[in-house]
Amino acid sequence: MSMIRNSRFVLKQVGKACPSYLPLTLLLAISGVAAPLVSVLGIKLLIDALMMQDPGQTWIILVVFGLITAITAIFQSWYQTVYEPVAKVRISGAMTSMLLNHIAAADLAVLENTEFYNQYTRAITEANTRAQGVVNTLCGMAGNIVSIIALAAILINLDAFVLVLTLAGAALIFVIDLLKSRLSFRQYLERTNLERRLNYIQRIYYEPQYSREIRLFAMNPFMMTRYTAIFRNLWQLLHRQGRKLWLFSGCEKLLNSCVFILATLLYLTMRFFAGAVTLGSFSALFNGVFQVGDQVYALLARLPDLYQHSLYLDTVQFIINRPPVIEQTTGLDLDPAAPHSIELRDVTFAYPGRPPVLSHINLSIAAGEQVALLGHNGAGKSSLIQLLLRFYDPQEGQILIDGQDIRAIDIRSLRRCFGVVLQNFQHFAFSVADNIALGRPDCTPDQIEAALVQAHLEEKIRKLPSGMDTAITREFDDTGIQLSGGEFQKLALARAYARNNGILLFDEPSSALDPIAEHQLFQEIKQYAKQKTVIYICHKMSLAVSADRVILLDRGRIAEEGAPEELLQAGGLYASLYRLQTEDEHRLKSHCA
Repeated sequence: MSMIRNSRFVLKQVGKACPSYLPLTLLLAISGVAAPLVSVLGIKLLIDALMMQDPGQTWIILVVFGLITAITAIFQSWYQTVYEPVAKVRISGAMTSMLLNHIAAADLAVLENTEFYNQYTRAITEANTRAQGVVNTLCGMAGNIVSIIALAAILINLDAFVLVLTLAGAALIFVIDLLKSRLSFRQYLERTNLERRLNYIQRIYYEPQYSREIRLFAMNPFMMTRYTAIFRNLWQLLHRQGRKLWLFSGCEKLLNSCVFILATLLYLTMRFFAGAVTLGSFSALFNGVFQVGDQVYALLARLPDLYQHSLYLDTVQFIINRPPVIEQTTGLDLDPAAPHSIELRDVTFAYPGRPPVLSHINLSIAAGEQVALLGHNGAGKSSLIQLLLRFYDPQEGQILIDGQDIRAIDIRSLRRCFGVVLQNFQHFAFSVADNIALGRPDCTPDQIEAALVQAHLEEKIRKLPSGMDTAITREFDDTGIQLSGGEFQKLALARAYARNNGILLFDEPSSALDPIAEHQLFQEIKQYAKQKTVIYICHKMSLAVSADRVILLDRGRIAEEGAPEELLQAGGLYASLYRLQTEDEHRLKSHCA
């Protein structure tokens, strides 16, 4: 049932992507009937005509079968060189696009699951070829069936027992091939993890973000040791797998290439000496045995191929039939530019398989309030941000925007309310403008330019020959630019400024800036976001003095909250950490002086 379901699924997808592919591929498969017919019937008729010394009939046979062969060859050549490459790209592009769209809509928690990632890796690797493989296999089976019917009619007319002998041998080989295919798929699954590890190390060597650490820390010996160990495990696994496959493959070739040929020749020789078949019939039967055998074997061999395609396509179905919980949420719409209020009611959250990072958090942030979220690494600050953006849902409690549970708000509408600078923000090998707009068609050049001015990056960009159209990095364009860490951070800030959202979230927005730029940034954020709700995470207690309120997290709980001046006067944890960091800064300045 799975094989039928997957085949129907593929035929539907291929029909959408390239409607002509199925009929033309079916025609190609049926055109393959010409070769076995010429080999069996054509040779018999030709030998019989030669034995009767009939030149007219001989020439007619040669011309007819010559035309059939020529037309078939021209069509097959056109299909393989002109039509198929284009069709293949259309089909693989459609299948890959479908998968990428489903991945983009998957919940973040699913993407961080190792098993799902393994399934996704297999699906994205195989989907672009397996769809075409299913169509080719089904059409090939149709061509095999037509060939078998035509050849069987000829063989039955000449000697029915030869057909029985052929079918029995092909069935035995099919059983062996089916067992081999199942074993091959299981072995593929065994190799997936090792091959992923090898690909990861290879990626580390050529992706730019790793290049500095590899050289700075002289990591090459360590990396090569790790690579060699994984590679050794892989080839040892392949060696063990190869010995298992050899047993099936050897039996298959022995039966097909030796036993079957000898048995057929012995039977036909006996029939010839008994006067039961002519020389032409002997030739036709001998060729027919192998032509039918090849066609039956090809047909039966395609069933395991179809089964194997189906096993791989199960992973595709696993991806596309796994409905997201968070990413498909529909519901209320919010005004993205309004300064919304935020409330957390008894929120507890843990990542899958880990202890809670937030425990019974109760927090209210008024619309238009600017809040600094502080705490040690691992205190739960970034996790709280991910809950607000609804990358995850808490295990307990509620998160509300303007009094509405965020689970009742359309997920796209919810996220449009937030202008965000994440701690581990990413840049893309697109233009500066694209990196700021990030796919928003309504983001005008004027808005992008204003955002660059606000982020103090306009002077750098204005000096470039292509301005905002300059590519980030030189991965695909030699005229691209490589920004510094601080400049990349300003680019991330420009993204938030360009959106004009009512809520701003800054997760360590100044980590790559110097102290002067850092202080200036926080003053500018306060000025820029006068009518917005702002939450910014920072490690430096001194930078929080510009906030309306400080919320100090410790071990997943709110340890202190209040105005910065009040917390300093209270002499609690915030005051202690503030003094400690201030003393460290003074000590560092004295040492540098």
